[in-house]
Amino acid sequence: DFVEANDPLIETVQASVDDTLMVLYTSGTTGEPKGVELTHRNLVSNCMAVEKDLKLTSEDNWIALLPMFHTFCWTACVLLPLRLGAKIVIAANVAPPEPWLGQMKKHAISVFCSVPQVYALLSNAEAGYRQAIQKGGFLDSVKVAISGAAPLNQQIHDSIREAFNIEITEGYGLTETAPAATLNPIGGARVGSVGKAVDGVSIKIVNEEGEEAEIGDEGEILIKGPNVMKGYLNNPGATRAAIDADGWFRSGDIGLLDGDDYLHICDRIKDMIIVKGLKVFPAQIEKKLAEHPAIAESAVLGVPDETQDETIKVFVVLRQGTEAASGDILDFCRKNFDAYKRPKLAEIVESLPKNALNKTLKRVLRDQEIKRRKQLAAV
Repeated sequence: DFVEANDPLIETVQASVDDTLMVLYTSGTTGEPKGVELTHRNLVSNCMAVEKDLKLTSEDNWIALLPMFHTFCWTACVLLPLRLGAKIVIAANVAPPEPWLGQMKKHAISVFCSVPQVYALLSNAEAGYRQAIQKGGFLDSVKVAISGAAPLNQQIHDSIREAFNIEITEGYGLTETAPAATLNPIGGARVGSVGKAVDGVSIKIVNEEGEEAEIGDEGEILIKGPNVMKGYLNNPGATRAAIDADGWFRSGDIGLLDGDDYLHICDRIKDMIIVKGLKVFPAQIEKKLAEHPAIAESAVLGVPDETQDETIKVFVVLRQGTEAASGDILDFCRKNFDAYKRPKLAEIVESLPKNALNKTLKRVLRDQEIKRRKQLAAV
């Protein structure tokens, strides 16, 4: 029931824009999840920046497909439309696609925020099913389609554009940045990049010495702006390690800025593999593996060998109806990668461990692989 504003059970609280509004937890793909304290300023400023950059209005209609405990859905599909006074349609679940596709048509959804796995579901659908979506006009009202939380395969991007006349806008951010740090501008998207810094936010790339990198050089992505978190809940040590004295947040991601200030993501620092002193970025290998006709998805990681170097191993999920052996995958790698970047081991698996947002949990794969190697060594 609604209560009156002067109800004696309601306590009036004075709040500052820099007070903690909510605590969201990181996805824990590379380590244990941490509680991220986000303030009123963090979330409101991020909503305002995305609204401005994407030219969104109260006339737009949203659909919330993703879990609301994740920062992407919470900010982009809940807080932003609430701020504008726009319609939000809450989908019961993501798969199978028919229920939410029907809702998109019924409510003329114009803003569609999702992850690459959902776009892949539409992209990889059988020809007859895609034609039914086209003829039914289920996606005709979409004017802004945003992909986040993981890299979007070029093949999927092209397929969605050709099949449904939708240009996907990639963005980049973290729970700690509330989340949007960059977005591709409408009408000026650069495929393969995650766009430019959103309004009010600054991005820079630094090398291992902490010095700002040259244009085109890879390094750690640092983010500064009103969207950067207050800190990690009850973890001042982790907060100091993440945010420097000047307010720059260390993302833990490797990337580069091109000459037009578009950001390109290379990989996570914790996922980077060192082979005989040379850096190998798993995301670059996974991107190429996606071109193999039999590979639906892959996860590349480095596991320590007896020399304390790292051996590159790839875990592969095959597309439905295709066949390939580990040897076939390694042959593909030999033809497409320099010697030090080539996976030496390949394993075909039915699925990859995922979190609630369909991000691959490489730490789980790594722990399983190390445990298995120890067991074999003990035999």
